[in-house]
Amino acid sequence: MRIAVSLRGRAQGAAVARLGEDTGARMGSGAETRMTEAWSAGGTDEAPGAWTSYTEHRDPEIDRIIGGQINEAASRIVADVRPDALVLLGGYARGEGSVMLGPGGPIPMGDYDFLIISKYPRPPPRFRWAEAMRKRFNLQYEIDATSTWKPLLRLAGRRIYFYELKFGSRVLAGDRSVLGLIPIADASEIDLSEGPSVLSNRLISLTTTFNPAYIDADLGQDEGLGRHIVFQAVKSILACGESLLLLSRQYHFSYRERSRRFAHLFRKDFPLLRSRDPGLEEAYLRATEFKMKPDMRLYRNPIDAWFEAKRHSIETLAYVQNRIYRDADGNGQGYDCSAFPRQIIEETPPDALDFLRFNLGSFLSMRSLKGLRSLGISYSAVVRSAIFCHALSISRDGSIDEDLLGEALRTLGRILPAGRVACRESDPWKKWLLVGKVIEDAWGLAKK
Repeated sequence: MRIAVSLRGRAQGAAVARLGEDTGARMGSGAETRMTEAWSAGGTDEAPGAWTSYTEHRDPEIDRIIGGQINEAASRIVADVRPDALVLLGGYARGEGSVMLGPGGPIPMGDYDFLIISKYPRPPPRFRWAEAMRKRFNLQYEIDATSTWKPLLRLAGRRIYFYELKFGSRVLAGDRSVLGLIPIADASEIDLSEGPSVLSNRLISLTTTFNPAYIDADLGQDEGLGRHIVFQAVKSILACGESLLLLSRQYHFSYRERSRRFAHLFRKDFPLLRSRDPGLEEAYLRATEFKMKPDMRLYRNPIDAWFEAKRHSIETLAYVQNRIYRDADGNGQGYDCSAFPRQIIEETPPDALDFLRFNLGSFLSMRSLKGLRSLGISYSAVVRSAIFCHALSISRDGSIDEDLLGEALRTLGRILPAGRVACRESDPWKKWLLVGKVIEDAWGLAKK
């Protein structure tokens, strides 16, 4: 596979040419082996193994275009920051990137996510060229590059992010052994609390995508908006399956492998949830197909897709929280969605890192000590409770449950002196949007 590369000089090309070798993988086994693909700037890919493509289309022309774009962005990053290693993350790294086929060629529908690993601490990178490059590539989302300090990899926690970084990424340049520093050994070690976290992340992305006015709008006149709503809905449904696979200790970095495992486990391991939400199994499998090969014919009505995703996410979040903190075996105590907002705050223990993140974020945001709070509750749990109430408060017919909106604001009032404008708003739709913005700000303080 020849990769088209845009280079500014021999030094830039040489930097990108230091690329990882494929080490193979055992799909579906208990212990994953990280795989990387051997690339050569302007050369030929000789690597065997699973990850010789960027998408499931397995089309040489698509791979040439996507590979050329990724390599061009990588070459610019390497030239600008000279990292110890540069890693490609996400679906494109695993041969599962989202691409829509348009009349002008393939349209990349996911982020190009890079991780810069440096020997020494450095400020977060800012690449002024990234937005112009994104537009030229017709990339629908972002060219995103984050950075970390190499010694910190040894302290990486038991999170999905670090598991996928170690086993489901490609080292594009630099030290090919660097990801071996991450201590997590396989997916069974991922902390179960990652389930509610990823569900909440996706649920807040889902609600911030939406405006109640869309219910009566003709989204056929705005293809991009309808497509964006569907993509957020699909991500939320996928998070439902991911959180359940975590409970079964069967999570995997591959979307396709997760789909296979979910189809096998859902009926056997989650009978209570299946009885409450029987459509989740089909919804997850369909969402996986859309993620692999996006086709809007799978979701002809974006608004219906949004409310379907919201329903599955709310039901799964309540179920997963109950399984983690109240019914670990899943064969006894039922769960009550209406009680979830209170239970998650009561059951989630305070966390020192959560406390530090929130208070540091609050101080940097407000430039004042007034927003600081004590280590008495889980700040993430408070925001998740508010997210849940906010999502639950809107119905398919556009009606808003203002009692639930009020509960969301009162819950947030435990950690944030905010929401006065939302409290005074009398229009239900505008109030729903304002509460969503307050929640988004609070979630940023709790998680970033």
